[in-house]
Amino acid sequence: MKFGEFDVAKAEGLLLAHSLKTAGRTLKKGHSLTADDVRLLQQAAYTTIYGVRLEADDVAENTAAQEIAELLAGSGVKPSRPGAGHCNLVATDAGLVELDPDAVRALNLIDPNLLVATAPA
Repeated sequence: MKFGEFDVAKAEGLLLAHSLKTAGRTLKKGHSLTADDVRLLQQAAYTTIYGVRLEADDVAENTAAQEIAELLAGSGVKPSRPGAGHCNLVATDAGLVELDPDAVRALNLIDPNLLVATAPA
């Protein structure tokens, strides 16, 4: 993965690190820039932007969030649509959820780039 500042003219395929506003549109964080997006940014006088260029073995953050949420979802729970690198777990049935705090802490120790967050008990 290559993260940093990129020349807008060479930014097609880049994943945005931050949302950007133009005259008529907002390109959200994580959006993969198309040729039309590059033209729009150039018309809005952007010359450089911050983003991520994925390499062959990288996984996009929304894809990773979705896959992790699907693994964590149990009975009566489904993942929401991922966005901005996170994915919520949503109840499909009425009831209470009881989590194992030690298991959540263990998940969060796997990698500093992974975070499972919950509301307090």
